[in-house]
Amino acid sequence: IITPSVPDEAPVGLESTGSHVFCAMWSGLHVPVLNVPGFKGEHGMPIGLSLVAPRYRDRHLLEVGKPVGEIFEAKGGWETKIE
Repeated sequence: IITPSVPDEAPVGLESTGSHVFCAMWSGLHVPVLNVPGFKGEHGMPIGLSLVAPRYRDRHLLEVGKPVGEIFEAKGGWETKIE
């Protein structure tokens, strides 16, 4: 399953991580979720994309997630920045 991670871009700063509303269902179902920062919002902060796999398919999800992250980075998506 591919779904948005959050309803909006990440907040600026470290005071909040944003809304957890889209992640709560996957936590309740005990399934693995990998969040990929796929897009940039209007403030330049990441908007995540969640990749969800069936229970106990964690390794497979990581194998799928690596090339997905590489595609987003190559296509001008979010780039890791350390300031």
